[in-house]
Amino acid sequence: MCSLFGWRPSVVGGCLAALLIVTQGSHAFAADTEVREFAVTIDDKESGRYRMTIERRDDGTVSMAGQAVVVVKKLGFTVYKYTYSGTEVWKDGKEDRLLGLNSTSNDNGTKFDVNIASDANGLRVRVNGQGRVIRGDVWTTTYWRMAHARFHNQNVPLLDADTGKDYSGRLDYLGTSQLTVAGQNLHCHRFRITGGPYPVDLWYDTHHRLVRQEFTEDGHRTVLNLASIRR
Repeated sequence: MCSLFGWRPSVVGGCLAALLIVTQGSHAFAADTEVREFAVTIDDKESGRYRMTIERRDDGTVSMAGQAVVVVKKLGFTVYKYTYSGTEVWKDGKEDRLLGLNSTSNDNGTKFDVNIASDANGLRVRVNGQGRVIRGDVWTTTYWRMAHARFHNQNVPLLDADTGKDYSGRLDYLGTSQLTVAGQNLHCHRFRITGGPYPVDLWYDTHHRLVRQEFTEDGHRTVLNLASIRR
C-alpha cells in the first residue's frame, strides 16, 4: 500500500489536503488559526480522518500541522493502517515557497522520518538519516494550498510529504464546477495532477483552498472531503 500523501503504488492508497470557514463548537482558537477536519473514504466506505491546523504568523509565514489515521478493514479485521503527523512552514505571498517540513509516518509498518529545511542551494532533505539537496520551489503532496500560478498547465516539482521523495508531475486546469462542501454550495476550480502512477484530481475554492481530493488506484476509489472547519 502507499503513503497517504505520496505517489507509491498501493492496493488502496490515499491522499489528503483542505478549505471553507464554518464556525463550529465552543473551542477557542487564535483569530489567525483554522482547524480543518476531513473525512477519508475508500470505495465509498469511511476509512479515516485527517485534521489540519493552519496558522498565519506575523512574520509573513504560514504553517500547516497535519495528523491523519486511516484504517482499512475486511471481514472485521484490520488489513491496513496508516498514520501521519507532519508540519509544513511556507513563506506566504508572491514567493510562496516551502521553508521547512518535518514529518513522521507509519505505512502499515514501514516508517519514515523526514526533515527538510531551506538553504541557499535549495532544500536540504533528510529521510531516515539519509540526506540530499533538491530544488527549492517544490509543491508538497499534501496539496493543502494551491500551487503557484506559474505551475498551472505546466510541469510542477512535487515533494512527497511523508517519504521525502521528489517527483516531476504536471498540473492541468480542468475548469469550474459546483460542489457541496460542509453543507454549502461552492464554486470550485478543478485541477488534475499526472506524472505519477495514477492521476489525482483536486478541487479548490475561490480562495485557493483545497476542498476535495480524489483518485482511483488498482480499481479502488479514494476521496478526501472537507467535513468541518472552525476558528
